Amino acid sequence: MLADDRLERKEIEQKRDARKRAAASVARTVRALNEGASQREFSELFATPKSSIHEQQTRFYDLEISLGVYEFLSSLEGMMILQRVVDAMLLFVHKAAGVGLRVIEDVLRASGLDRFIAASPSALGQRATTMEKIIFEYEATEISRLSKNMPSRKLSVMEDETWLGKMHLVGMDAVSGYILVEKPAERRDGESWNLAMSHGIEGFPVKIIQVTSDEGKGLIHHAKAILGAHHSPDLFHIQREISRGMAAALAAQVRGQKNPSKKLLLQLK
Repeated sequence: MLADDRLERKEIEQKRDARKRAAASVARTVRALNEGASQREFSELFATPKSSIHEQQTRFYDLEISLGVYEFLSSLEGMMILQRVVDAMLLFVHKAAGVGLRVIEDVLRASGLDRFIAASPSALGQRATTMEKIIFEYEATEISRLSKNMPSRKLSVMEDETWLGKMHLVGMDAVSGYILVEKPAERRDGESWNLAMSHGIEGFPVKIIQVTSDEGKGLIHHAKAILGAHHSPDLFHIQREISRGMAAALAAQVRGQKNPSKKLLLQLK
């Protein structure tokens, strides 16, 4: 463990030194040129190719920022601040709001910050994958910790299948909105629902006493036969049953009023 820590610290120091050298090189170039030195004089004095001088000028002047800001953003400390900004965007813009990584890439490129921190979709995707793994690990840890002191509860849950590329079984607590399960599945029969929900409430001192869902056979079987819970149809099915009972009579009345003038003429005859 100590050897790993030393290796990690050494790698951090190497990155810090590399960024310091790069920032110092740009700063030295800019200061010298600002003081009136020509590219040829600077190239001869510091044995630096003109192409490198031009590249360093471009990297700095295109950003339209002060030299102090450039040096800070080029430092390891500046990179750590930028990484926190990117992580915040990944968490709240990408994960919470569901916005694609291309938007975050566009923000970093439009602001010029892509000069200091990786902004490609592949780099952002790797960071987002790591963040997702950490979120799941944190969730598991917190569930284990908090469920120990949680008072027992009776739950009313809502269940449905969603289709995000493939079928997912989704169940949530009707009161809190907490998503108990969101799991990809090949089948949606009662046993598949029971397996998914059992995993979702594992570790919680809860009992499901009521299920609201559509009237799919698997969902009803899961609620009544497996859980022994009360089943309530969702709003769509309630409205559908009401409309089925009233639609025919209302439709007949509408059809009867389409041509009232013809009816009046027939009555007069």
